[in-house]
Amino acid sequence: MVPDKITGVLREIDILISTELSGYKVLIAIEVVGRGRKADTTWIESMYSKHNSLPTDKLILVSEKGFSIPALMKAKYLGIDAITIEKALVTNWEVATQLAGQGFVEKTTIDYACAMIYQLADGTYKEIKIANYLEIKIGNKKFCF
Repeated sequence: MVPDKITGVLREIDILISTELSGYKVLIAIEVVGRGRKADTTWIESMYSKHNSLPTDKLILVSEKGFSIPALMKAKYLGIDAITIEKALVTNWEVATQLAGQGFVEKTTIDYACAMIYQLADGTYKEIKIANYLEIKIGNKKFCF
């Protein structure tokens, strides 16, 4: 339970990890959802809004069934880590926070722009900007890149 910065009301967080990073106390919040379907953008936005008024420094969202592609895109944009329950269960959180607190772990994100180039009938080329992911359906199988 942590106090809301605006109302002072105690709010529940599923898991709260407290560590020290370069002499500063850092609170890492982990929220977990277990539903019969993938977590969607609405849940990402709800958790982001909740934690905007909490004294947490990092938000990690864990979903039993994974996340929809738009939810992953929204989480990335908002700086939220979104992981599956399988990944959360194999992570040694104590070691991870100790290493982060000692400056040994750094997360790096590389943003990139995607484009598709195709040739027109007249021989000229055209470029179309596309999202940073690609979803292809072949028969009843779906592939995401």
